[in-house]
Amino acid sequence: IMEVKTGKIRALVNLTRQKDSSYAEIQNLAVSSIYEPGSVMKLASIIAALEKNPNINLNQKIETGNGIWQITKSFAIRDYNYKDGGFGTLTFREVFEKSSNIGIAKIIQNSFSSNPAEFVNRFAQMHLDKPLDLRLEYEPTPQMSKPNSNQWSGVSYLQISYGYEISVTPMHLVTLYNAIANNGKMVKPIFVERIEKD
Repeated sequence: IMEVKTGKIRALVNLTRQKDSSYAEIQNLAVSSIYEPGSVMKLASIIAALEKNPNINLNQKIETGNGIWQITKSFAIRDYNYKDGGFGTLTFREVFEKSSNIGIAKIIQNSFSSNPAEFVNRFAQMHLDKPLDLRLEYEPTPQMSKPNSNQWSGVSYLQISYGYEISVTPMHLVTLYNAIANNGKMVKPIFVERIEKD
């Protein structure tokens, strides 16, 4: 639980399943581990698209088809309901509401295909490529495919748009979502308010 205005962390639970199927607090996973976030990263993509083009019509139509977008012979983007025929035509707003991978990827392709590095840079501006500087010695550095790196391909920026080819800590996600709740102002998570003796 993060206090919106101040960034103060009021509660944090990290449960790990044990061999005996019980759960225990063993490690601060929210701060010390990075993961591919998947669909929760779509918020950052929507922000990037709206910052690039503030005049985007939220009711504009985006064709997601039958739930499978075959980009190359070996690579396709799928929506979770592709076995049921997909979403068909969605509005910009519905793409986010229904968490359409194809819809998000098409929004990002329309906005950044001529300069995918700009899209990656917008994620960097949201502090999704660097530690949050929480002053904890075990804080890892997020990982993200970047142009001119060995991991980069022609579809990397589309993969990043729906939460793959990027790994962040849960604390990065809390900080991003908190910035929305805080009217666009991002604040760093605070774990220690003061140190007292005796």
